[in-house]
Amino acid sequence: MSELLTPAGFLHTELFSYMPLVIGFFSILAGSGLVAGDEENGTLDLVLAHPVSRLSLFAGRWLAMLAAHLGIVVLTWIGLAAGTRWSVIDVSVGELALPCLSLLALLLLFASLGCS
Repeated sequence: MSELLTPAGFLHTELFSYMPLVIGFFSILAGSGLVAGDEENGTLDLVLAHPVSRLSLFAGRWLAMLAAHLGIVVLTWIGLAAGTRWSVIDVSVGELALPCLSLLALLLLFASLGCS
């Protein structure tokens, strides 16, 4: 309970414990919708009729999903870095990047599980 009063403990308890749950829903839906969304809409046959390999189609969609997740995590990091600039919390920008990288890895795990 004493770590809750430190800046790192507060961020861990209030932000980084709930962010995987909140953004995890987006990750699972984005991962499951990579190919299944086109299959449900009936447009997968039309997309695969073009001279594009299935691997490049899936890789392109996965990279787009990675870019979306990276954008969410970078915006979170920028918000935290901007917030600590005007506060008395002396946490460096690099120290804020480490939990954000961990969050990105966890979100990509959720998205990969949604793909399968």
